[in-house]
Formats: sequence, structure tokens, C-alpha cells
Amino acid sequence: MKETDSYQKLLLKYLDGNLCPEEAAQVADLLRSNVQARAFVRDVAEQAVTVADVVRTEGSHQDALREKRDWARHGRRRLGVWPWLLGAAACVALIANISFFMVNSEPKIVTITGVSGPLRWTGSGGRVFHDLGVGTKLSGGTVEGLAPGSWFELTFDDRSTVTLSGNSTLTFADHGQKTLYLKEGSLSSHVTTQPAGKPMLVYTRSALLEVLGTQFDVEAELAATMLNVSEGKVRLKRLSDGATVDAKAKHRVIAAGDRALQPVSVPEAVNRWKNKDFLQTFNVRINMKKISRRTFAKLGSGSVLALASSGIGTVCAKIDSPSGPGSVPKINASVGAVKGDSLDSMTRDAIDAVGGMGSVVNEGETVFIKPNFVTFPWAQHNNCFKVGECTKPEILIAAAEECLKAGAKEVVIGDGSQMKSFDWKYSFTMDGSTSLLTEAARLSGKYAGTVSLSCLEVDNPCTVKIPSKIHPSGILLVSNIYEKADKIISIPVAKTHRWAQLTLALKNFIGVVSMAEYGADLGSHWDRGQTHLNPKALDHSTVTALSQAFLDVVAAQKPDLSIIDFSIGMEGNGPSRGSGGKTVNVKNRLGSWLVLASKDIMAADATAARVMNLHVPDIRQLTLGYDMGLGEIKKESIEIVGEKLSDIEMDWKPAVLANSI
Repeated sequence: MKETDSYQKLLLKYLDGNLCPEEAAQVADLLRSNVQARAFVRDVAEQAVTVADVVRTEGSHQDALREKRDWARHGRRRLGVWPWLLGAAACVALIANISFFMVNSEPKIVTITGVSGPLRWTGSGGRVFHDLGVGTKLSGGTVEGLAPGSWFELTFDDRSTVTLSGNSTLTFADHGQKTLYLKEGSLSSHVTTQPAGKPMLVYTRSALLEVLGTQFDVEAELAATMLNVSEGKVRLKRLSDGATVDAKAKHRVIAAGDRALQPVSVPEAVNRWKNKDFLQTFNVRINMKKISRRTFAKLGSGSVLALASSGIGTVCAKIDSPSGPGSVPKINASVGAVKGDSLDSMTRDAIDAVGGMGSVVNEGETVFIKPNFVTFPWAQHNNCFKVGECTKPEILIAAAEECLKAGAKEVVIGDGSQMKSFDWKYSFTMDGSTSLLTEAARLSGKYAGTVSLSCLEVDNPCTVKIPSKIHPSGILLVSNIYEKADKIISIPVAKTHRWAQLTLALKNFIGVVSMAEYGADLGSHWDRGQTHLNPKALDHSTVTALSQAFLDVVAAQKPDLSIIDFSIGMEGNGPSRGSGGKTVNVKNRLGSWLVLASKDIMAADATAARVMNLHVPDIRQLTLGYDMGLGEIKKESIEIVGEKLSDIEMDWKPAVLANSI
């Protein structure tokens, strides 16, 4: 053991009041003779003053001032009164150089360059400000997002950006070195090259991260921090004992008091941010809800991010790369792309472009059609079809009729949305002339087969077990429609998504997973991602974990046809306006609406991503699904029938993720 490590551990016991008489004598001699030891104790005292400042921002101003005066007067001889400072959750905020109450003369160091939802900033002598918007310049202080759907972006003078989402609290300063303290919330940042010897410092409650030029993810609770590094290197210091480790690319390390501080190799994560002007990129997420020791142990074993195959980096490098000289690309999938104004005829034409429904459905078969009806339970109030939140009924009606024409015995249109049951009478077409309810009855009377509408949780309960690579139980419960259906058709509306990047044909299948088993009743709706309310809930903490859950469903019974609704969709922080999504009427961008169709679900979603001008190798669900063998995503191996890709590409704002990759 190094001499420095030895005396620091001894001093930590001294500060915590746990010395035996022999050790007390050693400390007394050490403090008399060792300059470094005295500096160590002095630094702890100074850092504790900062902790008092943290308390001051959250409690009484006068009480906090009294605490700070006590520290100044008695800090060196009374450090033992703060034993919590150096315990398992001890150094909850060793935020050197951050001052929480900046005077009016403090220089402005950041500008708000993006905002949605209510914010609060504390600064300028402790005063609180709520009137914040794009263009507001701030000196160092504390900024808070006050609602689950809030997000805001701060830009430093050197063009480094920090984006936070959800209920979040960030304290920041820049006195020649950027220092951040993320108390809660989700944080992503682009960091330009920093001055030599002055890396950006990011504090959580249990660790200090020194950004050396890298891309990484962090998840932390009071006494534990998990760091995943995908590029470069991050230095992590565990605040409970001062232990330090360098985590390099493709490695994970967990800082917790009861485990070794040892990096573990993990598969490479897809790089979400790509900008040659930004050389350092990272993402931090702080989860203030309790994370069990079992959960951290499970994550440490590589059960989440190790789901991707070890060759993912090689696969991603090949996606969208041109073929070698003289090579002829092999076409592995076809996607029909049809523009127009009539969703009914466009849908039928797109299906015909990939071989017609007769090449998908056989006589006497039962077909399950899965729309994205995420906000349909409130259709009588929210115009969910016209604002781009839900799949248009016209497309579902056309697809159902094509199934009946091909000889289907039964067509079931159903979803397990955010309520266990909902009223189909509000499923009106865009022009209001008819509804799914009316058309199901009409088609059932016209053809030998029938069309029915299903609230899956009630009408087709989740009794079917499928294998899962991500859920701790090793299985997922899905709707019994999976036992009844011979063929499955996914028909989503095009949207970006705050927790999954995209919600298209793949993500659509989260709606067949049991709400009763994995959901939590929040009063206004059910949510399958509330792990703090239901231990069985689906993990939404990373894009990878959530993606693997719905990819497990797709792998259990791969859909036979996918149709993507590009009429009115949603960009930004979808999947709904409530989460921050913005309506996109594709007519305003292409001059007409668009429908895509493919028998290859991966090709359908990859093409949709390219239509939205997104970088396919950056979309985690696509690279994971490709590695699982679920279909084709390489541009050169997908044939587009109908429109040219260059004629249907459009600007589409991506989501600001509320989690990490």
C-alpha cells in the first residue's frame, strides 16, 4: 500500500471519530511532521464549507450562515462533528470552487439556448428567478427543471453545452475550470477542448468525474455511481474513501462502498453525438430514487449493456458505408414508398409495391394489426390523430380490408395503450366521415372474414410468456393475441421518442407487454417504466435497456409486414405533446403525405430513420436488432420501390434524451 493511501485512510478514521488510542497518537505525530497530511485535512475542511453552502441553498439562509461561521471558527478541531461527510454517502457534494450565491457583479458564463417547461434559477445573492427563456444569460448558480417534461440547454462561452431534462437540479461555475454538481435529473453535454490541466469536473453525490476528453454515461444514487465509458477515458474518484480509477473506452466501473473499484469490459455503445467541432462528449444521469444493491450487482455483471454482440462496432462501421470498388450490393429487403393525399389509396399502393397482401396473408389466417395508439384513451379531448400522436384510422381500415381480400378469417386491430380499456367510438378518420368502429362492422358484413377491435389488456390478456434477454425474470408476459395470430402487422406513426430515440414499427410492440404485470397506476394513466413503484417494471434508464425489451417481443414472433404513417407525426421529445413532442404535418415539408411499407421490419424502420435525416448507426434499437438478425438496415442492401429516398428525406428534430444510451 502506498504511504499516501495509508495515512489518508488513517486521517479519514480520525475525521470520523473512530481512532483507537494508538492510532490517535499516530495521527498527532503525522499532523506535526507531514505537510501533505495537514493539507489533506485542510482541504476536507474547505470542502465541508462547500457542503454547508449546498445546505444553505436548500434551507434557511441564516441557519446556513451560522453553519459556515462555525466551520470557519472550529473546522480544524471539530471535523468529527461531520461524520456523515466521509461515510458511504459521505462526500455528497465535494464541489470545489462552486459558489452558490453570486453577487450581481459576477460575470455571465452561460446562456440559455433551449428551454421547455418551468425553470428556476438561484443566484445573485440567493435570489430566485423564474422568468427564464432562450437568450437569458446567467452567472454561476443553481438551475432547476421543475416538471417531468422540462428540459433546458445551457451554453458556455466556449460553446460547450449542457442539456438537462425532467426534474433536475444543476449547480455550475466556471472560474477558469468548469465545475458541475448534478444533484438530480438527466444531463447530457458537448464539451469543447478545455484548457490544459483544467478538465471539466462533474460531481455526483458519491463520485467525482474528471473528463479527460471522452464520451460516457453515468447513473448514480446516494452511495453508488455507475460509469460507462464508450470513448476516451474518464477518471473516477470514489468520495467515500478517495479511491481513484481510470476507466477507458468500452469499460464500466461502479463506485460503491461495498465493492471493488474495478473497470469491467463491456461492448461498445453507439455514439449518439457526432460533431467534429466537439471533442469531448458525455451523458450523466442521476437517479435519486433508491437503487438496490441487487440492482447494482446485476448491472455490474454486464447484464444490461452486454446484450449487444461484441461485433457491434464492426457492424456499425459498415452501415451506410459505400461498397468496395466493383462490388455489387446485394438487395436483402424492399420498402415501398408512396406519396399522396389519400391515406387509403396510398396504403394499398405501398402494400402492392412490396408484393401485395396476398404475399403476406393466406386464406383462413388470423391477422393481428398493431397501431400506435399511445394517447387514444383520451381521443375525445386531445385530437390525437390530427396532432400526430396516433396512427391514422384510414391506414388501419385499408390494411384490414386488404387482409380480408387475401382471405383472412379474422383481423384483430388492438393496442395496450396507457389505459387498460378505451372507447373505440372516438376513432374517427381525419375527415370525421367514419370511424374504426363503423368500418369494422361494415367490413365484417362485406367479407367472409371479420374485423374486431381489442383493448389488449382486457380483451386479450397477457398470459403468453416469451424469453427476454433484459428482464431480470428472463421472460416477458405479452398479450394472448400472440397465440391466436398467424400473421402480425405493425402500423406505427412516425415519431421521435425521449426514451427510445424513435418509436416506429419496432418500438410499437411495447404495447403488447402486460400492463398489469409491469405497469404502475399513476391515477391519470398506467406506466410500464416506473421501476421505483413496481420492481417488475421495464427498465427505461437507458435506451439500450428499453430497446432490448421491445426487441425481445419482436424476436419472439417477427412481424410479417410493417406500414409506417408519415402523414402527421411528431418530432422532438415525443411520443406525445405532453412529453414535449411537436406536431409535424409532412405535407408542409414534402408537399404531400408519405406511407412506407416493408415485409422487413428493420428495413422499414431504417428507411424511416433516413427519411427523418437521422444517422442509422446512432439508433440503438436498429443496431441491436440488426445484431439479433431481425432484418436489414444497410442502405445499400435495401431497395426502395416508388419514390426515391432523396425526394422524401426531410428535416426532423431528434429527441433530447431523458435517459442515457
